[in-house]
Amino acid sequence: MKGKNRKGFTLVELIVVLAIMGIVAAILVPTMFNYIKKAAAKTDMANGRQIYNSVKTLLSEDEEAYESFYEYNTTVFNVQPVTSSGAEAPYDLVVVCKCTGAKGANYDRENWQKGNNESETFVNHLNASVGYTALEKKRTMKHTTHPNGKTDYWLICYRKNDPSMIEIWAGDSKKKWDSGPLYRVYPSAEKEYTDPS
Repeated sequence: MKGKNRKGFTLVELIVVLAIMGIVAAILVPTMFNYIKKAAAKTDMANGRQIYNSVKTLLSEDEEAYESFYEYNTTVFNVQPVTSSGAEAPYDLVVVCKCTGAKGANYDRENWQKGNNESETFVNHLNASVGYTALEKKRTMKHTTHPNGKTDYWLICYRKNDPSMIEIWAGDSKKKWDSGPLYRVYPSAEKEYTDPS
């Protein structure tokens, strides 16, 4: 007698297949999230570089903006970035202005905001510049979840003891100005961006 043709799987076969799929998912899902996080961090570093280049271009071409950028800025924080090479020596960082990087159309269209009255001319010129306009839709932060807080603000800063060292930092809008910058994005991004965990 010929055996009956089997149509479908037995319960044991289904359980084995589901177990194999579960194991594969357990291996692949963390790897996928890691790739997504690294891609988000690289996007933020690229956008930080574009903001930096816009600032450097504006300062080299506009004397009023240059004077305003460096005039009587008193919003100073002591920072100690941690890069892949380790912790740097602490230094004082002057925050000139900030801009939201929060996701959402209403936030993405907001202008840069001054840190104090002296930087108002620089901020006005930056908001009117072509470099800023080109960045309007690219400022949304992608890598926003960090151990020390959620970053959704761009900060344009410079080192107090070396004003030629302009830096772009990420900060937390949930806090006030005095909360300060959290992570340096450009140049020499912190380990949080170059090797996100």
